[in-house]
Amino acid sequence: MMSDSPQNKSGQPLRELNTGTSAVGSWLFKVVHSDIAGYSYEWNGSQVNKQKLRVMFVSPLAEDYCIGVMKVSKQGGMQELEAARLNMFKVHNLFRSKSICFTDDKKQYVNTPFKLVLDLRKCKLTSLLQSQIAMPMAAQPPGSIIDIVGLQLQSGGVHRFDITALCSMSAVRYSQTKAGLRCISDVTLIDGSTTADGKTAELTFALFVACKETGKLPVDMEGFLAVVNADEPISFFALNAKRPPGGANMEITTSIEFFWIAAKDTKAECLKTRSSELKSLKDEDKTKLTTAWEPSYSSSRDY
Repeated sequence: MMSDSPQNKSGQPLRELNTGTSAVGSWLFKVVHSDIAGYSYEWNGSQVNKQKLRVMFVSPLAEDYCIGVMKVSKQGGMQELEAARLNMFKVHNLFRSKSICFTDDKKQYVNTPFKLVLDLRKCKLTSLLQSQIAMPMAAQPPGSIIDIVGLQLQSGGVHRFDITALCSMSAVRYSQTKAGLRCISDVTLIDGSTTADGKTAELTFALFVACKETGKLPVDMEGFLAVVNADEPISFFALNAKRPPGGANMEITTSIEFFWIAAKDTKAECLKTRSSELKSLKDEDKTKLTTAWEPSYSSSRDY
């Protein structure tokens, strides 16, 4: 009989989950985000485009979280994925694992700290009505900007990551792309992390949102602007750090799986207390990792 110890209530630490323990251990998960995203792969010389349900699970520790996926099937189609998102994997739903299986996703394309991806078609999860311990309301990215600035990526290399930071943004601009009209702003992040020479790390990436007409902010950009203007820290998920083939400088871009939330965790509270200090730093006191990118009609990257 399983004892009622704190570990049994909370499950094992997520960092102990691996291919060797997945069938015998027990882990507690809470859904904090779910969406349906596209993905592609090469088959017989052609690109195949598919859809998958992505679910972000948080463990009892907010900084320990992972991703689970359910790929579209011929039988169920998109209707099955949408039903799973709205019902079984609805945000706030709780699960305890019986056994866990993983996909073969490449780790450099997994943004979460836990780099194995759960295969939701094969995992055996038991739904819980409530947890005996308090579960986090959201994932808390543990990384810092200096971790990204310090990455040693080879030419053509990619590293997908999450980050919580204070933000500022440029005036919006509009551009026509292959996928349609986009509202664009350059977003600059700062989190107080410093380099070996004492400079504060900072990075910039282009955020762009689909819109219907030039000059009219889309709802998603309005929401982002409101959080930035309120000086609230933001958690960004699934950003890409990459070094283009032959390129000397690293680029930061949003991935097709990118999303953001207003951060309300302990790290966010700490950042808020330092907001005035960090945002008033002079350029010579900062190390910048800046990406300048403009969409074009011929570009395939319009997300």
